[in-house]
Amino acid sequence: MKPLVIFEMANNHMGEVAHGQAVIEAFARAVDTYRDDFDFGFKLQYRDLDSFVHPAAKGRADIKYVKRFEEETNLRALLVLDTSASMHYAGSAAMTKLSYGATLAAAFALLLLRQRDAVGLALFDADLHALVPPRSVQGHLRPVIAALEAALVAEARPVPTAAAAALAGLADRLSRRSLVVVLSDLYETERPGGADALLQSLRRLRHRGHEVLVFRLLDAATERGLDLPSDRPVTLIDRETNERVTLTPMHARAAFTAAANAAADHLRRGCLDHGIAYHDLDVAGSPVDALVAFLNARRRSG
Repeated sequence: MKPLVIFEMANNHMGEVAHGQAVIEAFARAVDTYRDDFDFGFKLQYRDLDSFVHPAAKGRADIKYVKRFEEETNLRALLVLDTSASMHYAGSAAMTKLSYGATLAAAFALLLLRQRDAVGLALFDADLHALVPPRSVQGHLRPVIAALEAALVAEARPVPTAAAAALAGLADRLSRRSLVVVLSDLYETERPGGADALLQSLRRLRHRGHEVLVFRLLDAATERGLDLPSDRPVTLIDRETNERVTLTPMHARAAFTAAANAAADHLRRGCLDHGIAYHDLDVAGSPVDALVAFLNARRRSG
């Protein structure tokens, strides 16, 4: 007996039998190559659209995702943005890591609120210094944007990043299941024990039932490849600790890149092992990948 694969769709007949038949025929053509290995079935559910669509969404054309059940309207998301001194770095990019992260946070907040989801914002550097509690009303976008704008114009504090402590504190504050989106360069992980402490805090959020999405924001050219304007000796200054190191880029590039890639791989594996989505984002590139990853995470949580 061959394995049976059933393709199930609901309400995609668009109210017309002919359209439903066309969908089934398209499915049959798509699986024809695999008929020797599998048996295929198609389940098309015909439902009463008047009762299937959530009452709050009837007659509205501005909602792209229709929620049927009341509990689906209760998604809560917390956007966690790193505002530490290292995030004020741009490198080869047109905007700083902080500007890039704030832009993504604003876009995420807008998407969530348009779906009537609750969204909040947390800002941290050495500690958690701002928190906008999650709300789902449209007017809530204003305090979120105001907090982001304030972070962009504020002078960076020369203090070490403390992402692990901030996330641990948020885990204690979040009483309801939430989607937690972290936007940071995660440079705390470069210090001894920093990566393990961060992963422990992320796992703590995950074990409490939260969906966790991590975006690591870096200028890939300079922070992953040490691709500087000149190969003459330069002095690099840590914006958070004021530590300095002098090097010749062409001599240090290979070791630097290997260490940066190893650190990223360690974070990625540590996240994926515990069901935490991890993405490296180049702030010199397009935010499209971030938006796609965010929408996928939102779908899983909602």
